[in-house]
Amino acid sequence: MKKNEKQMSNEERIKNLWELDTLQSQLENLNQYDWIRSLPNITKINDPKNYDELERKRELTISEIERLLRKHDNWRKRKEFFNNEVKEYSPFENNEFENDDESDEEYDMPIETLRKRRQLERRKKYGPIIKVNLDEVVVVVTTTATTKEETDNR
Repeated sequence: MKKNEKQMSNEERIKNLWELDTLQSQLENLNQYDWIRSLPNITKINDPKNYDELERKRELTISEIERLLRKHDNWRKRKEFFNNEVKEYSPFENNEFENDDESDEEYDMPIETLRKRRQLERRKKYGPIIKVNLDEVVVVVTTTATTKEETDNR
């Protein structure tokens, strides 16, 4: 599903960039000296011999293309701002590596000490381990919802 969504977003991005490129090239054509040739390809012209209509359509078309380009530029800036905001609040930067110093200590610590330390942390977080004697079977219950049966060797 994510692959399809990514593919669709890439297709949309390509389409937007193509439209942007088309608008920019049309604007360049309208600002050149032979703009009369390219105007009918962009805008509907009722009377190609009427210079006033051509001039007016050219101005309107240029203003509309510039508006669309500004809109796209505004959208791109907002997208960059949003992406920067998301990066600022990334869980990898804020929470993931806060305890890096402690994990470095754990590499040098003996395993028994590490077990005791982690067991103490679990007891602080979840509470004590409860053992229930049922004749020959001992049921060990922790608050993390894991249970273990031990046979009583009396």
